[in-house]
Amino acid sequence: MVCDLLNFLGGHKKNLKRRWCVLSSRFFFYFDGKDDPTDGKRPIGILPLTAHMEVAVCIKENWFEVYHKSRAQMKSCKLDKSRSNYVQGNHAVYNLQASSEDDRKKWTEVFQKVFESLKA
Repeated sequence: MVCDLLNFLGGHKKNLKRRWCVLSSRFFFYFDGKDDPTDGKRPIGILPLTAHMEVAVCIKENWFEVYHKSRAQMKSCKLDKSRSNYVQGNHAVYNLQASSEDDRKKWTEVFQKVFESLKA
């Protein structure tokens, strides 16, 4: 499992947000930037991982992206505006930025290992 703060390009206005992110063996979770994921709060977004997903390094500094191989919309969910219910997400790509090159390398390697393990 990997847990760290990442910049997350998303939202309706495609603005940059700092999020606590957790990568487990089957899910990618993200939390409000101010919420430590170890304090028991629920994530504001959940992406179930599949063997049909890939991770790629971007040209921009420390950026990487997670996407479905077909570039189709991924099955994800996020908290609604009231923060009380989960609704279907609408991401085709998760654009993420690590705080350093070493962190980006760590995240992409773990994503690749998870995707490989899901193929077995």
